[in-house]
Amino acid sequence: MRCGIWQKLINMTFKYLYCFKDVPCVSERNYPWNDFHCPIDSVIADKVLGLMKEHNIPDDSHIIESISKNGSIGVTWNNSSIDQYILTQELIQALCDRLDIPSKLFFDFIFWEK
Repeated sequence: MRCGIWQKLINMTFKYLYCFKDVPCVSERNYPWNDFHCPIDSVIADKVLGLMKEHNIPDDSHIIESISKNGSIGVTWNNSSIDQYILTQELIQALCDRLDIPSKLFFDFIFWEK
């Protein structure tokens, strides 16, 4: 299986563990999930792309754009390579830093639509 499939499985597992466990309030800056990643799919990529444009963060690789448009340049969330995945997480981290969001996992809670 490609990195994209594994990242989704692992990150969604952590997300659901977080949702169903009694953990400290996410407003605390030192809650135990700081290092977990944002699950990547076209919904979150579309939000990331819009926020990147709004905050003048370039998507020089066009990876986020491709994922948000279900593979417009051949990269989808489920076929991304490890390097593409890492770059995607770095771009999300840049947004978290800019928007004062405590973690990439919390970014998903804020921006993934219901």
